[in-house]
Amino acid sequence: MSFGNLEFSNRFTTGAANNHAAGTGTFAIDNLGIKVASAFTESILQFDLMYNDSATDFDTSGRTAMMHAGWIGGLTDALVRVSPGGVGIDALTPRTQGLNVLTQWGFDSDFILNLGHAGGNDTQLQFRDWRMLGNTVGPMLKMELALDVLQDGAGTGGLCFGVTGLVCGAGEYFDTRADLDQSAFAILVRDSYLHAYSESIAVDSLVNVDTATAYDWSVILTMGLLESDILVYPGGPFAEPEGFRLDAAVMVQSPGYWAAANSSNAATREAAASGWATNSHFLFADIGADVGIGLMNVDVLWNADDFYFLLGQTDPTFPGLPSGMMLGTNALSRYQVRGLLGAGSPSDLGSNVAKIALWDLNLSANQFRFVLYPTTAGGSEALGFDAFMNLDGSSYLTLAEVSSPQSAFQLYNVTGSLGWGNGSITIRSENETADNLPSLTIKNELYIGQNADFGQTGVDHLDPLIGSLGFGDQNYGQIAMPGGVWHSEIVAKIPQ
Repeated sequence: MSFGNLEFSNRFTTGAANNHAAGTGTFAIDNLGIKVASAFTESILQFDLMYNDSATDFDTSGRTAMMHAGWIGGLTDALVRVSPGGVGIDALTPRTQGLNVLTQWGFDSDFILNLGHAGGNDTQLQFRDWRMLGNTVGPMLKMELALDVLQDGAGTGGLCFGVTGLVCGAGEYFDTRADLDQSAFAILVRDSYLHAYSESIAVDSLVNVDTATAYDWSVILTMGLLESDILVYPGGPFAEPEGFRLDAAVMVQSPGYWAAANSSNAATREAAASGWATNSHFLFADIGADVGIGLMNVDVLWNADDFYFLLGQTDPTFPGLPSGMMLGTNALSRYQVRGLLGAGSPSDLGSNVAKIALWDLNLSANQFRFVLYPTTAGGSEALGFDAFMNLDGSSYLTLAEVSSPQSAFQLYNVTGSLGWGNGSITIRSENETADNLPSLTIKNELYIGQNADFGQTGVDHLDPLIGSLGFGDQNYGQIAMPGGVWHSEIVAKIPQ
C-alpha cells in the first residue's frame, strides 16, 4: 500500500475572498506547548491510494490505483496546539506522560473535500460550499486527542455510550484497558465534533476545479460528539511478529437525544431534538428544495477486540476472499446505529420534520472479515469489496413509533452468517453515462447462511440466519433463512 501523486502544502494567507494573498500567522511556544494559528490558511493534502500485492523492496512500479482523496482550499481561524501530557482526559489527573493535540478551524468559501477514482479514470466528487449546521458559532471542526503508551492492564478512564460525562448511569460503559503483561499505543479522542456540511456536490472527470459541474445536492454527515479509545498492539494475526492489532471503542453521539426520544413523558419526547444543531445527522439532501431524508440525531458505535489489519495476503481461514487491505477479528466487531428515520429541512431539523420511526440497528459478530481491493466495473476502474460476518446472537433491529416508543417492531437475538461478494463502488461523470447524468453505483451480492461460503477452513457447515420476531413486549416466534443470494445494484444519480 502506498500514496501516489502525493501533494501537501500549507501557508498563511489573507483568505479566499482576497485570492489567498500572502498573509501572516503565529508559530510559537507558550505555557501550554507548541502553538500554530492563523486567521486564514490555504491547505492542500491530496493523494492516490495505491496497491500492489507483489511489490519488492518498496518498488512503485506496477501499482494499481484504488481511490483518490483530497483536502483542498482555505481554512479560517485555524489553531493547532501540541502540549505535553497523554492519558488524563476526563478521568485521570494529572495527565500521564505523552502528548495531547488540539486542532480546530472553519472551512473557507473555496474549501473542497475530494473523493473518487484515481489513476486512469479520474472521476471525482467534490463536496463544496461548507456551512455551519443551524448557524451555530464556533469552529466547524474540532479534534482533541491524546497519544500515550499504556501497559499491563492500565486503562483510559473509559467511555459511555448514551450518556456523556463521568457518570455513565443508564448508558453503556466501555472500560478500555491494555491487555495484561502487554504494552499498547493509545489514541484517545474526546470532545471532538464536525458541525458543518457541504451544500453542493461537483462532479469532475478532469481533476480540474474550474471545469467541474456543480449540483445543488449534498450528503450531510455531521458529528455531534466524537470520542474514542483505540489501543494498538504490535504483532499481526496468525502469530506473525509483523503487523498490528487493536482494541477499540469509537462513538459518534447526539448527546441526550435517544434517552429523551424514548422517554415515557410526552413533553420530554417532543423536546428531544432541541439540540439538533450540534447533533449527528446522515442525510441525502436537495439543497435547492431545502429538504433532506435519512437518519437524524444519530448515535453510532463501533466496538472491537483483537481487530487486525492484513495487507496483501490471503487469510488462510478464508481462502475464498481476495487479497487486498483486509480488516478482521475472531473475537468481536460490533456496529450500532440508532436515530430518527425521517425527512426535514437542513436549515432547521428541529421543527417541520417528517418523523417516520425510531431506528436502532445493532450488528455484533464474533468473526468478521472485510477486504478492499482494486477492480473494474462496467469498463471503469472501481473500488472492490468483499466481507463476512458471523452474528453472535446479540444482534437486532427495532423500528418504533415516535409517539409510542414502546410499540416497537423487533427482530432480535439474531444469529448466523452473512457475506458480501463481488462488491464494487464506481463513480461516473455526465460524460460517461448514456443519459448524461453523473452517477454513483454500489454493486454486490449478499450471501445468506450457507451461501456465505468463502472456503472457510475447519467449518463443517455455515449457520443459517435465525432471529426472533416480536412487537412491543410480545414474541411472535422465530424466523430462519437457511441460505440465499441477493443480487444488489444501487445507482444514485444527480438529476438536472
